[in-house]
Amino acid sequence: MLILFLFFVQKRFIKEVRKKFLFQKKSILSKSLFLIIFSGRLFLEKIYWLNLKKRSTQKAAF
Repeated sequence: MLILFLFFVQKRFIKEVRKKFLFQKKSILSKSLFLIIFSGRLFLEKIYWLNLKKRSTQKAAF
């Protein structure tokens, strides 16, 4: 549940970062900040999907 909440919060945060930084002056700082946030989001998605896959295989075993 917590991972799902973090996923949606980061999704909204990434949209805000894109609006503020990427459409303004494209500085190195804004690009690196965006990459850090985006890679964190991908990491959270991977954890979420692995947990979902693990849960579905456990249900199938019973």
